[in-house]
Amino acid sequence: MAPKVKFTREDVIRAAFDLVNEGGLRNLTALKVAQRLKSSVKPIYIHHKSMDNLKRDVFNRINLLMKKYTYHDYGEKLIFTNIAIGQLIFVWNYRNLYSALFSEHDPKFRDIVESSGVDSFQLIIRDPILKDEPRSKINGLYVHISHYVFGLCMTISNGWYDDGFYTLYHLVRGMSKACKVIYHGIFKTDIMGTVPSFVPDEIKFDLDDDSEISTDRIKQLERTIAELEKSATETIEA
Repeated sequence: MAPKVKFTREDVIRAAFDLVNEGGLRNLTALKVAQRLKSSVKPIYIHHKSMDNLKRDVFNRINLLMKKYTYHDYGEKLIFTNIAIGQLIFVWNYRNLYSALFSEHDPKFRDIVESSGVDSFQLIIRDPILKDEPRSKINGLYVHISHYVFGLCMTISNGWYDDGFYTLYHLVRGMSKACKVIYHGIFKTDIMGTVPSFVPDEIKFDLDDDSEISTDRIKQLERTIAELEKSATETIEA
């Protein structure tokens, strides 16, 4: 008798993740995961007590992959512009994953969606360019740009740009300019910067490449945050 095939927790999560990537959250069912693994549904419930637990792992994986894009350095001075461009490229490459996280998501996993926004906001309020600005204005910048980014990303995820009239490069340029306009409208100051010179279509991260989430860019952001916190502490103590 041939030995039974054993599936790890990672095998189950990856099968579920791929199903969502291919057809959205509605494509994720216990039966389809089992078919992808060529097994019964037993491996699913060995590693996850319920499908909700499996979905939570998938959402966390989607969030992790999106961070690879939002933490990437696109050459923009304003951290939020980099984050915005990263989200734009992410949804362009992974429409179904973006929809699963922000459109099709179950309220039970709202904490994962909100954690993504919290992470972004923590980086924004520690941006050296904004360090002397009132928190109220920084909040305003976050809200205005977030609404713009979310609206554009949702139109992409819904297929509004599938006709090919606008390329990803056009949308990235528009995003960069829009962030600068919003910044100017709130702070009455121009944020200098060149038009993005990279090729957006060449930015493609993969969940299997663990090194991407710990790049020099993330270390740079962490150093920036640490330096600003130290400076703020020294100012208060003085």
